Amino acid sequence: MANTNNMSLKTPLCDAHAHLGDDAETRARRAQGVRTALCGTDPESAGAVEAACAREALFTAHYGLHPWKTARFAVREMEPWLAKCRVIGEIGLDSVWCDVPARDQRAAFVRQLDIAREMGKRVLLHTKGCEEEIARLVAERNVPCVVHWYSCAEHLERYLDLDSYFTLGPDIAVNPAVREVARRAPRGRVLFETDGLSAVEWAQGRSVRAQDVGPVLEAALREAAAIRGEAPETLRREAAQAYAALYAQTFAEE
Repeated sequence: MANTNNMSLKTPLCDAHAHLGDDAETRARRAQGVRTALCGTDPESAGAVEAACAREALFTAHYGLHPWKTARFAVREMEPWLAKCRVIGEIGLDSVWCDVPARDQRAAFVRQLDIAREMGKRVLLHTKGCEEEIARLVAERNVPCVVHWYSCAEHLERYLDLDSYFTLGPDIAVNPAVREVARRAPRGRVLFETDGLSAVEWAQGRSVRAQDVGPVLEAALREAAAIRGEAPETLRREAAQAYAALYAQTFAEE
């Protein structure tokens, strides 16, 4: 039986949502043993993600036509990729960070929700500025979800009612909305993400190095544990178990 006092040494760090970085970042993730769910956001990036996952056993892939890409690519181009992964995403709607017409985003999102329902798969959601509409569309189709880096001060209850998993982003120390998710998400439904090191730089307003991947995740985990009143080792184990359940991973003790 594992010694729970050393659980943080025996339970891997898991980055539940990231985008493919450069070779230095890949090497750092390997050296630090960071289990990483890499996201392919269009047919072109999906191929690169698949190749990276084939080279690195610590990586697993998920694919979905990102709302930012829905004017350039059709869902039918992504369908072969959607069939390959356990979690479809990131998919959703965005009225804040892109100028892709809402009709293009909505059509692609709804189609991918329907595909996920037909395939019996969970979706990973990008919800920026469209939180209420996305919750309604997901609930109407009864598709299980992972809510990626939820940073809205409203509508969290809708996603809690959907029995969602939640990934906590790297701005947890300063973002009240992310802290509220950390406080209210059910046990066993909390994961951590970097969204890739470029997203960490944006969120934290500082330069980061490839070797900062693990420390960024560790810092977020400790912050969330304090918010939730849990021991960091316990939350780390719960997050790893949630990751394993989502991506059908098994973790051998080191």
